[in-house]
Amino acid sequence: MGIKRYLSLVLGVLLVSGLLVGWNQGYDQNVNTNERGNVSKEEQEINKVKSKVLEEIIKFELEIVDVNDLEMEWEYVKEKKKVTAEIERGDEEITGAEAVKEMEKILSQIKLMEGMKEKAIVTHILEVTAINPKDVKSLELDIEYANGTKFRIN
Repeated sequence: MGIKRYLSLVLGVLLVSGLLVGWNQGYDQNVNTNERGNVSKEEQEINKVKSKVLEEIIKFELEIVDVNDLEMEWEYVKEKKKVTAEIERGDEEITGAEAVKEMEKILSQIKLMEGMKEKAIVTHILEVTAINPKDVKSLELDIEYANGTKFRIN
């Protein structure tokens, strides 16, 4: 009789533990939904912002002259079956596959959204290219996305 009671107690504890864990997992999965399982307004707004982040850059040109008159240029063009890139920093020039690889690394970090202000765009681009804004004398930027969105700053 003692063993049956002990087994009943252990099984009861395991059953209650399993129910609590299952309930908690379900709660975690539904944090952003209401009682009917619909997505909350906050989650809808977050999804709207995420959907406005522009994705595929097909043309990128950035020209910067720093306070020491060092000229720097980044160029990238993606056509149907061809990608070309060129990077110049003063007398240093990178072309071909190496330039494409470096540019694609930079471009993968650029997260612009439709309607962004010019200052925010410039700040973001300078962060991505690791250039101190205080070192910039002049900047020209031309970006084109696959969906037709364009950013031009002179």
